[in-house]
Amino acid sequence: MIQLHYFKAVAETGKISDAARSMNVTPAAISIAISRLEEELGDRLFDRTPVSVTLNDKGRYYLQAVNNLFATLKEAENE
Repeated sequence: MIQLHYFKAVAETGKISDAARSMNVTPAAISIAISRLEEELGDRLFDRTPVSVTLNDKGRYYLQAVNNLFATLKEAENE
């Protein structure tokens, strides 16, 4: 589940370092988690440059699914 939180943070900030800072972990931890998530899914979710990461089409679709999942979980917690 933490991979999904890291994925969402990177998707929202566009930078692994900013996501790491907001999640209080190292950039390496975020990078490893994202790489493992992409391995598990068998696809890349981000287009990477030396200074940023940008969601690709699959990443945007996956972010929507993650947001829906978190919303559903929040709703269940409130019930």
